[in-house]
Amino acid sequence: MDSVGTLADGKTIPGARGLKDILRSQAGTFTRNLTEKMLTFALGRGLEATDARAVEEISRQAAGGDYKFSNLVLGIVKSSPFQMRKGTEGAGHESK
Repeated sequence: MDSVGTLADGKTIPGARGLKDILRSQAGTFTRNLTEKMLTFALGRGLEATDARAVEEISRQAAGGDYKFSNLVLGIVKSSPFQMRKGTEGAGHESK
């Protein structure tokens, strides 16, 4: 199994440990990008300029919580964009 990879910038990743080291060295960037992707999924829509503050706050909370995934998820669930999203059928609403 070939575990060596190459990033878009041409940097070679020597296996899983190398990828882990790269992600740790860029934890802030990685967390922000993951937050954006997860919040997009949670909201069921693309992010808007008004969501930027929430993304920053969620990312900051995740960093303050030692980058634990559970802190990221809690930050998303407690965020204004998630709390204020439009309800959908099956999400606490009775269907007819």
